[in-house]
Amino acid sequence: RVSTTCAVSKYDSETTSKATSVYTLLFDSRRLYDSCIYELRQRLFSLLKEDENAIFSLPYTFNQLYSVIKNADAYINTTLDTHAKQYVIKQSIESWKSFIESLRSFIKNPELFTGKPKIPKFLKSKHIIYNAITIDKSRFKSIDYINNTLMIPNTLIKINVPKYIN
Repeated sequence: RVSTTCAVSKYDSETTSKATSVYTLLFDSRRLYDSCIYELRQRLFSLLKEDENAIFSLPYTFNQLYSVIKNADAYINTTLDTHAKQYVIKQSIESWKSFIESLRSFIKNPELFTGKPKIPKFLKSKHIIYNAITIDKSRFKSIDYINNTLMIPNTLIKINVPKYIN
């Protein structure tokens, strides 16, 4: 996992465009995550009408959610590559699994909790909250070992990497 921070200055147009591109990637990731959570919530609400114990099961498997979400605007109109998109879908499924696990634990031992676990929420767009993007080092377009830079897939963004990371 590689993480980086871009300092944005109004006088440095290259850094500003890099930061804008990174923000776009992170925003697209958040938007796709929210779409996945929306589909999972809607599916749960429709299942609860039929069976009140449906809350203890996953509304969609990964493959089912992928087939639903791949036609959504948040999936189609994004700057993320396919690997990152699938990782975001996996993150939403993992959030849902954690919710179900904590709900089961709450029923067994409610004294361990301060309140009943809640369904995973959307990430807020009013604040600078982004979904994490993890990119495997092997997927970078180009690795410049002389300057210690990596290029993020599907972008022209180069990231400086400390020399101790190889």
